[in-house]
Amino acid sequence: MKRRSNLHDQFARHLASGRLIPHGSVVLVAVSGGVDSVVLLHLLLRTPPVLGLTLGVAHYNHGVRGQASDVDEAFVKDLAHRCGLKCFAGRLPDVTAHSGESWEAHARRHRYRFLDEVASVQGFHLITTAHHANDQAETVLMRMMDGAGVRGMGGIHERRSSIVRPLLPFTKDQILTYARAQELSWREDQSNSDTRFRRNRIRHEVLPPILKSNPDFIESASRLADEARNLENLLRIEVEKLKASLVSEDAFGRMVMQTSAVAALPMEFQERLIHHSVTSNPRQSPWRHHLWRRLENFLTACETGQVLHLPHGWRMLRDRDRYILTQEKRERQAAFEFAADHAVSLICGQYRFGMNVTPPPAQLTREPWNEYIDFWTVRNRNLQLRPWQPGDRMRPLGMRGFKKVSDLLIDRKIDRFRKEEQTVLTVDGKLAWLCGVQLDERFKVTGATEEVARLTWAHV
Repeated sequence: MKRRSNLHDQFARHLASGRLIPHGSVVLVAVSGGVDSVVLLHLLLRTPPVLGLTLGVAHYNHGVRGQASDVDEAFVKDLAHRCGLKCFAGRLPDVTAHSGESWEAHARRHRYRFLDEVASVQGFHLITTAHHANDQAETVLMRMMDGAGVRGMGGIHERRSSIVRPLLPFTKDQILTYARAQELSWREDQSNSDTRFRRNRIRHEVLPPILKSNPDFIESASRLADEARNLENLLRIEVEKLKASLVSEDAFGRMVMQTSAVAALPMEFQERLIHHSVTSNPRQSPWRHHLWRRLENFLTACETGQVLHLPHGWRMLRDRDRYILTQEKRERQAAFEFAADHAVSLICGQYRFGMNVTPPPAQLTREPWNEYIDFWTVRNRNLQLRPWQPGDRMRPLGMRGFKKVSDLLIDRKIDRFRKEEQTVLTVDGKLAWLCGVQLDERFKVTGATEEVARLTWAHV
């Protein structure tokens, strides 16, 4: 007779509150076929009816062990069938290039993508994985070796978005004891003994001597991770307040903050403010140690015009007394050729160009985004909007001589990012307007002007 296990009762109490898995949830259980995931499925199937859980099974075949991997898949499908559950199977793409990732990171990314897709398409609320306290201890050790600091010491989260890890408070020994007491069957993955993989080296070569010296290390590491996550949550709340007060958006959709305000903060908060600003979900986008070090060096010693490249195309510019953060646009601005008409509207990169023939205004404005020109100077001419180029020259309004565009941009204190996007309007090859910055003398409205065209340049 199978005896009731302490793990069963502890697991039931762990889920009873509904905090981790709300009552009535539709749950996709990730099952590899190993003892951990088999025990997780067994425990979830035996949750009290009051929890009202609906379960499904997902298996991802990494193919790393050839025929043995296929046997794992068949085992999980059969297990799901015997439990009366649907099983959804996926397979790792057969590619050799991992974009600089380790094989483990590559496999993990594809595995979670598969689980997310199944959950989304099939209507599962949550995805459960079988990570346990020993996995947490291994993760804490790896983060320590990477120099992750408080940010990384939180280790594996019990719940993050739709991913839930109900076994995280329990040890491998508890899981094995339960499996044997319940006479469960499972598959042994021989690749888990392959110390070419980093986590396996930690598990088989680093952790055992520590446990021999301190048998309570698994519990200690889990407690450390819990405390680090609690501290991280407190810091995140403070950083959100700082972002609300220190970070603003300029007319070009970029984030801006004053260098003096940032410098007044402790370095830990300076770094977290930047990370929080460029990450849609900071808790799900940890940085490696070298990125934090590069950011600290930049904040400490950067000069005007210097740029720091951050993940996901973000760039940070020191521009005199402010920092500017913007996400690099993949598409390069194209040149647009067009004919002068009474009404022209074009999208040019991140800006909208407009030209409209209008009655002469009572008073000409001197707003750089809104200029008036003599329409006769552009009628029946070839007009072009293009990025400015080194060597471009124009006659600034009110001047007799020519001046280089590069010098004008410096004089107007146009920052480096805007220089990269700066557009010019040319008429038969002559530079008529440094868009949003400066009109050319040769195209101005005069007393002899019969028709006036209004030029506009606005960020979209």
